[in-house]
Amino acid sequence: MIFVTLPVAFGRMPYGQVFGTALFLTLVVCRDHGDDRDSRNGVSVLQDYTRLPRRLLAYLIAALIWLTGILTVLSFNRWSTVYPLRFIGIASSKTPFELLDYLTSNIMMPAGGLLVALIAGWALSQETTRKELGLGNGLAFNLWRGLVRYVVPLAIVVIFLSVR
Repeated sequence: MIFVTLPVAFGRMPYGQVFGTALFLTLVVCRDHGDDRDSRNGVSVLQDYTRLPRRLLAYLIAALIWLTGILTVLSFNRWSTVYPLRFIGIASSKTPFELLDYLTSNIMMPAGGLLVALIAGWALSQETTRKELGLGNGLAFNLWRGLVRYVVPLAIVVIFLSVR
């Protein structure tokens, strides 16, 4: 939405180019700081599992991020008529960017939310949960635990199935 709707909105307002440029430069700075942290975590995890040199893993992750970025950029021009999964019903008319957007929004985010709810509700001990939330043994803790264990996972599954 940021890259589709906001440029139109900024294009219609006075000094929109100035405000739009400022917003997108701010996003670039925020993205660079976040990517740096995220790629360090990825490098550390991969280094633990593969025993490959840190520098090589950093270059591989950077190349993967760059290729994903190029893939999405090309989806708006040269590859705007490329549909890599045209033989699969739900993805038959999706460009590479639309596939990544669909995967992220409709599969990975609900799956991540479901995993967080399951871990918080079932894997964490009651003592750890009470300590982290600052709740005692009262009604608030029991209500929270019941919601996170039963209602939240069920709601996420219902939403997940209704989006498909």
